[in-house]
Amino acid sequence: MNQLKNNFFLSIGPEKSMLIVYNNQTKTIKPSQFFKDARELGLFFHPYTFRIDSLPVYSDSYTQLLKIFIDDLRIEGLFTDFSDLTLQYIRNSSSVILLNINIILFCSVFFILRLF
Repeated sequence: MNQLKNNFFLSIGPEKSMLIVYNNQTKTIKPSQFFKDARELGLFFHPYTFRIDSLPVYSDSYTQLLKIFIDDLRIEGLFTDFSDLTLQYIRNSSSVILLNINIILFCSVFFILRLF
């Protein structure tokens, strides 16, 4: 993976389930080894697709899903069909820091594109 980063890319856009490990018995979530390895290389993440109508088993709400990925894993961007709700979460979140400003820009651009 290190050779790929040095020669080809700075960020990756995996399916969001690749970034976490969910333990159904203990109901706990932790970063996957893939996430840890890629983060160690300094890669940025913009996983897909965040949908309110297709929540994973480890999330009871869209807000909780965003918290896991934006606040806990600190991803840099995401793909969503619900950019209005994502922007609302980001604007209301006290834990979103300046380093994650590109999430706002990415979602804003996507939101504008959805209008046409």
